[in-house]
Amino acid sequence: MRAKAIIFLYLLVGLINFIPILGVTGRAKLEALYGASFSSADLLLLMQHRALLLGIVGAFLLVAAFHPAFRPMAAIAGMASMVGFDVLYLIVPGVSGRLAGVATIDAVAVVLLAVAIGLDYRRVRNAIDNH
Repeated sequence: MRAKAIIFLYLLVGLINFIPILGVTGRAKLEALYGASFSSADLLLLMQHRALLLGIVGAFLLVAAFHPAFRPMAAIAGMASMVGFDVLYLIVPGVSGRLAGVATIDAVAVVLLAVAIGLDYRRVRNAIDNH
């Protein structure tokens, strides 16, 4: 039961992180995902790159769901990405309220990943101690 819950949580958090990869397809998808306008080609490129990086983190979390040896590093990458965005959202002045949804989704995913880490603590602790 515990193993299935861990897999489910990693899959869920992985999907949450992977979905933004759709933004690499162009401006329309990015604007739909974030509810913001990306009129500058430079900003569009940066956002497409962000989508690609989130897709990589998401893919890593999805793989880690089925390969426990990858979970510690995938969890670190996922937490760094999501917590990093949430902290920046909180401290950067003048950020549009439209990004509140993204910050909320990341905050929920952080909690889900923390639960997965907690459920998998014994195996993760052994992996850390053995390296």
